[in-house]
Amino acid sequence: MERIHLKIVALVLLSLTPIAFARADDNFLDTLSQLAKREVIKQLRTKPIHFVQGAFEGSVQAVDPETRLETTVKDFNLGNDLLTSTLVASGRFKVEGKSKGEAALSVCCDIKLTVSAEARFTKEGEQFFVEPKIKNMEIALAIAEVSPEQLTGGEELLASLLNSAFEKHKEKIIAEANRRIGKRRF
Repeated sequence: MERIHLKIVALVLLSLTPIAFARADDNFLDTLSQLAKREVIKQLRTKPIHFVQGAFEGSVQAVDPETRLETTVKDFNLGNDLLTSTLVASGRFKVEGKSKGEAALSVCCDIKLTVSAEARFTKEGEQFFVEPKIKNMEIALAIAEVSPEQLTGGEELLASLLNSAFEKHKEKIIAEANRRIGKRRF
């Protein structure tokens, strides 16, 4: 019975999908992009994300996500109770922290994330649920501000270090993001 209800929901969504793609003026992906932006902003408004990278300990927080965040859904597929999509999100983030025995560091950077994700639709009892899961994430960043300004190695070195830290901890970052978004009622 549960599978029948899920199939009905999927059939309704699938029947709407070709119509949305058939007419360019429907802006189906634009609508999805706005929904994604709302969800990302909701996630970014929470407390800063704490991290430890070697001797450096700090936090990352979005800077004014309501106005600086942009999201674009690049593709969207739905079949067999599974939605897959690629989302590109960009915004400004602030990294603050301190190395043991060193001065505090504050960096504002513009980050572009490309996220491949899926969401599975299920039914438990009378409730429908969606369980989103990030499968992969790529990052591009540009340093906007650094404090202290006389940082040894400059912005290029710092950008390289941030990219390296992301790649090294990518799986942990994805796991933490998946933990935060978690399964929820649909």
